[in-house]
Amino acid sequence: MLLSSALAAPAFAQIEEVVVTAQKKSEDIQSVPIAVSAFTSADMAAHQIEGFKDLQFSIPNVTFTHGNFGPSNFQIRGIGSAAVATSGDAGVSVNEDDVYLSSPPLTSASYYDVERVEVLRGPQSTLYGRNATGGAINVITAKPDLDAFHADLEGTYGNYNFEELRGMVNIPIVQGELGLRVSGFWENRDGTIDNVYPALHPGSGIKDKVDSRNDYSIRTALRWQPTDRTTIDLMVQTGHEDDSRIRAQATRCHTDPSGVLGCLPDRLAAEPANGNAGLSRTFTSDIGPLAGTPYQLYNVTGATADPTVTNPTTQAVPSSLRKINEDFNPYSHGRDLFAKFAWKQNITSWLDANLLLGYDNQGGNSQQAYTTVPGSDYADFAPTPTQAAVCGFGMLLGDIPAGADCSSRVAAAQTIFGYGAPHVNPGLVAHPINYANYFAGHVGTLPLSSVKNNGTTGNSIVRYVDHDSSYDQISGQNKEWTAELRFASNFSGPFNFLIAGYHLYYHDYNVPYYVNNSGAFDYPGIVLGGLGPAAAGGGDGTVLSPTQFNSNNKSYVLKSDAIFGEVYYNLTDDLKLTGGLRYTTDNKSFESKSIALVQYQPIGTTTPPPTGGVPPGLIVATCAAPGAVCNSQGFLLQNHTYDAWTGHAVATWTPKLDWTDQTTVYASYSRGYRSGGFNPPATVAGLFPSSFAPEKVDAYEIGTKNTLETGMGPLQANLTGWYYDYQGYQVSQIINRQSVNGNINSTLYGAEGEFFWAPTEDLQFNLNVGYTHSAIGNTAQLDTRNPTLGTPGYTLVKDALGANCAIQNTAGGAAPTPATPGFATILAAPAAQPGASVAEYAGYLRYPYTCGSLSDGTAPALPAGYAYSGGVLDNLKGNQMPNTPTWTLSLGVQYTFHLGGDYTLVPRFDYYWNDKAWGTIYNDPADRMKAYDVMNAQIQLNAPDNVWYARAWIQNLENKTNVTGMYVTDPSSALFTNLFVGDPRTYGLTVGVHF
Repeated sequence: MLLSSALAAPAFAQIEEVVVTAQKKSEDIQSVPIAVSAFTSADMAAHQIEGFKDLQFSIPNVTFTHGNFGPSNFQIRGIGSAAVATSGDAGVSVNEDDVYLSSPPLTSASYYDVERVEVLRGPQSTLYGRNATGGAINVITAKPDLDAFHADLEGTYGNYNFEELRGMVNIPIVQGELGLRVSGFWENRDGTIDNVYPALHPGSGIKDKVDSRNDYSIRTALRWQPTDRTTIDLMVQTGHEDDSRIRAQATRCHTDPSGVLGCLPDRLAAEPANGNAGLSRTFTSDIGPLAGTPYQLYNVTGATADPTVTNPTTQAVPSSLRKINEDFNPYSHGRDLFAKFAWKQNITSWLDANLLLGYDNQGGNSQQAYTTVPGSDYADFAPTPTQAAVCGFGMLLGDIPAGADCSSRVAAAQTIFGYGAPHVNPGLVAHPINYANYFAGHVGTLPLSSVKNNGTTGNSIVRYVDHDSSYDQISGQNKEWTAELRFASNFSGPFNFLIAGYHLYYHDYNVPYYVNNSGAFDYPGIVLGGLGPAAAGGGDGTVLSPTQFNSNNKSYVLKSDAIFGEVYYNLTDDLKLTGGLRYTTDNKSFESKSIALVQYQPIGTTTPPPTGGVPPGLIVATCAAPGAVCNSQGFLLQNHTYDAWTGHAVATWTPKLDWTDQTTVYASYSRGYRSGGFNPPATVAGLFPSSFAPEKVDAYEIGTKNTLETGMGPLQANLTGWYYDYQGYQVSQIINRQSVNGNINSTLYGAEGEFFWAPTEDLQFNLNVGYTHSAIGNTAQLDTRNPTLGTPGYTLVKDALGANCAIQNTAGGAAPTPATPGFATILAAPAAQPGASVAEYAGYLRYPYTCGSLSDGTAPALPAGYAYSGGVLDNLKGNQMPNTPTWTLSLGVQYTFHLGGDYTLVPRFDYYWNDKAWGTIYNDPADRMKAYDVMNAQIQLNAPDNVWYARAWIQNLENKTNVTGMYVTDPSSALFTNLFVGDPRTYGLTVGVHF
């Protein structure tokens, strides 16, 4: 519901009628039988709504948080984007001028020159179509005025050197027939997050402020109205971003001392993950002989006695969520081109037609450190006893020059690796390889791959690092074409209808996700390449490539078609029935592969290998996976068509009551629908399905909207109650380092109240209250934070590639330990902790014993009475859905002071409170997010006739550090948690003029 107050008060106490197009036609918002909130441009200024992220502060049961891989999660009544997949869809439909956007820029988009924003709560799958399961947002841009010239200009300056310009010019080219409107937006701001790394490492070149803003957008709109029956609108909008925006603002972990989980599930703390649980250490630890050479010779960061940090100063985790300790300069680049053509035609006195064509073309990439704490310094790892002995004997025998650097594990490994050996000493220097192009002049440091030209393999190196360093990059491009044709009747009798057809073509292409890690990928790739058998392409001058994790989503194509319609029948003057149906078909096709360290390539090869060449346990599998269908380049091919009927039925009663000026009562049923998508291929047959199913919501809602005169000023009171049967809720979990989506059932119900009261012509109040109960159904899943749930008889295993699984005593006895008969060569230090943590599963690198090889039987058999287990499933029944607080509350107050000379001074205060919530479906103690609140305030001086204005404003008055969401990494990343944090306190001065 609109709170119809701008910062310029109306002449007398009244509630402005707001016209919305929530049902694809112009209607008074108070007569629309939908829970809809609408904000005009004046309302947005009053409520300090600058973009999608601010809507939650003024609408009940709405939440917003950033996402780990770029897209944000905008939720309405608990439904949003919980699935992480290129082929997945959002749960809230976002539209600009009625054009559906498959990839809306929720995080970066700013509202400018907007007529209004409408937010519809509840499934809108009939009129808005696909992905309107939770609701819909429609941003209505301002259209050209055909009758008068006018222009606006607004400038802002604030803390963090925030600068912003907004402007608009409207030109009637042909009076009353043809008009042009050009508007634009630009902002620039310093980073709001402090990076302590530069102070600890002077001269590093790392910036001490991150999360800056530098973006702009320009929109050109043309309207042609040759007759009063024809209106044609053409709009083109372009945007650009180039700054240090980051996706995750902080990392948290309660350090696991065992080195298996990495982080414990009991709470979050400002502590580092146990590095022994991460891939960079498990992969290079003592895992046995390889090709006759003790692999421990080349151990650079294997398991260490210090499980946390080796340097508490340089590897410290800042206690403030607005500080990081990152060794990488983040970067964010984006571009967008959007165009729309709309033709409205009155065909006859009883029939109108609307043709809507849309086009969107986006691209961008984002790089940032993989964690907000750098890895351990290599110099702090003393050489292993084997390395020290080899260095000593090598120098004594002349194989290694006297005085060569063997001061650390990295230096010793590189020294041993880089010198010839006329004396072949088994267990000492058996396979020396000369890799001077990587190590000459860089002894004691390791290369860190660039995402370009095949990384280290292609000599594309970001820099050499003296500690474990990692970063990730998400990038891609997409294009979208949409078309919609609607016909709507306008009979004078009780019956009317709407019928329409819709088509969408969406292509997401070249969407790689990279993780680069000096210790986990670059160094192992170099060593394994040099030590690899010549028959397989390894040996001197080769690298096991690519030296980076590359989840390459080459192409995703969506073709969606729909027909839909509604019929309306007025039984009486005050009772109306509405029925609607929509049939949608979505065809999805996907080409993808995920590779790391899969094939030997000569140094200097600038293109990644086309196919995998090693057992799938070493990599995230593609063509090696059971049942996979791939092309000649090794891309997995997936295709599926989904179709569904959706619809709704509404009864609307508009009685004439003595005690209200206007009342609408409605009851509705609606079906929401979101199509399914694809999972990555499983490395083990049957580990998880190749796709995830569609979801649907059966929604029941009753509501009433009332406008009345109280004797103390007008009051609007809107109340809604709703119940959802949510079937197939799509949600992600990490299995074997892969983001896998599944379906679970849930139930939600709640209530909402929206109130606006103007006791005098100068004083206004608004209040919004939302209540949501969410409960996951009777289902069980593996909780990667706590895989064994402390169950007796299970030992949690950390395999050689960083994944976690378990070994179970099937007879119900004690969990196995290294002392258990038959386990001496299977379970290794750190000591196994029955029922809780941990052991390192030893094996051979070429045919590693991994969780996958345990499951499919390729590893040696376990002793009798013991079996592989993925873990103990956690019963989720009754758990609260993620990012779904039970209560939300917002209230505002505004007063207008009348000064001399027709000047007005309008202060306003807004308060928002969000109840505690959970970050994942498992509701672990570490998943809990505290309740938080936000206070905003402003005061505006308006000149006579609103010729100019000046506004001082402040947001997040108390400078609260509010956690809005989280993402839990996988076991090979040591299960640390990325936190998404709201903006800090910002304040400034805005001055605007109207021409």
